[in-house]
Amino acid sequence: MGTALVHLWQQQREIEAYLPNQGPFFVAAGTGPNVPCYLRWSGKRLLQRRWPKTDTERMVEDIWKKKRMQNEARDREGKALMGMDEFLLQYMQMKYGLEHLVAENTYNFLDACKRNIYDSDMALFLAVLHGHMGEDEILQQQAELETIANAMVDKKGNEASISIATGVQMLPKLFVTRRQQQLEELKDALTRSIELRDAGNNALKGKDFKLSSLLESDGDGYQTPFAECIRCQHLNEPTLFMAELRKQITHALLHERGDIHANTVSAELI
Repeated sequence: MGTALVHLWQQQREIEAYLPNQGPFFVAAGTGPNVPCYLRWSGKRLLQRRWPKTDTERMVEDIWKKKRMQNEARDREGKALMGMDEFLLQYMQMKYGLEHLVAENTYNFLDACKRNIYDSDMALFLAVLHGHMGEDEILQQQAELETIANAMVDKKGNEASISIATGVQMLPKLFVTRRQQQLEELKDALTRSIELRDAGNNALKGKDFKLSSLLESDGDGYQTPFAECIRCQHLNEPTLFMAELRKQITHALLHERGDIHANTVSAELI
């Protein structure tokens, strides 16, 4: 019973880390040793400004850009990479300077990420910040997106336009590690993206498109269904991997022992 309660409390803490604030002010987390460095504050009240999604999306992109630059510099110097928690604090200090402004903008930024957690970019950022996912996941995703964006670019830097049928045929080659179900999801997302493009302009109906255009965000920071699907699959990949691992281990054990239960295997892997 005690072990189960500890597990439930841990799950509650993890869920709370993703819940947005509802009041006009933030309740500061304090300055204790168990409080993440970027949340330590016990001074003046922090106003809830309800940042718009566009500003939040831009900051997430800028944070990753600056983090990659710092990683490269520290690699060259032979230094250990800084964790995202420390880097976020450093980033906010460089951007806002005054202690109170650093705290207020950090709380507002993270609250906006939580309110827009349906956006995979923000979900991924929070997952890395809270230690539920490694930075490598983001780097792998960005490398994959660059590969896709350059798939139809020739040596002179010109990108060829393609039809929907050609785009669908290319999916298995572009996403070689995806399962069949995931490829079907990508196919549907690609088709929806083109339909949304055509909905606002009849002259585009039936026209070819550039693959890189499906990876671009609009002026409000919203991505195409295709780009969102790619990012969501990256976000869900660890869960799918663990489910497949449980399945394979259970299958293997059942052939050696008839009394093994799937729940036992799952409990051991949590």
